Amino acid sequence: MPPATTTTSTTTTSSQTGQESAAQTGLRGLLKQVRAAKIKHKLRTLLANLLTTALQALSAENAQLSRLSFLQNVGLGASGIALDDPFVPAAAGPGAAAVEPARADAAASAQPCSALAKFVKDVKQAKKAKPSEIPKPTANAWIKKAQNVETAAGCKASTDA
Repeated sequence: MPPATTTTSTTTTSSQTGQESAAQTGLRGLLKQVRAAKIKHKLRTLLANLLTTALQALSAENAQLSRLSFLQNVGLGASGIALDDPFVPAAAGPGAAAVEPARADAAASAQPCSALAKFVKDVKQAKKAKPSEIPKPTANAWIKKAQNVETAAGCKASTDA
């Protein structure tokens, strides 16, 4: 008779498993479209570089969150110090460990958000140029996708002007 098996389910986030977030997946798709676009090389390179910057920042943020999650799961603070270590001064104990992720989170989320906001601004500018440097339907689709990525990344979405 085979041994009995027990099935348990766990909920994990993308940062815990190392999988891409929705923002990263959306950015990769948008980056692929921009790189394949039939627009001036200089503009295509500028836009692709902005998206690459945002993607790299989100990947670094995802890795940092994964590290923090691991440390917390094994009972360590963000600095790698045991949260219940009696030899650690109170300033470096659990209270201080809670501050580190907040600072890291704020700094990490600023770079992808600013790169995405600049991408949206530059696409709008290219769409309004005479003659238009990006076809209006393409520009509108890119703006919408970038705003969806901003939302997924937790940024304040750029508004249409």
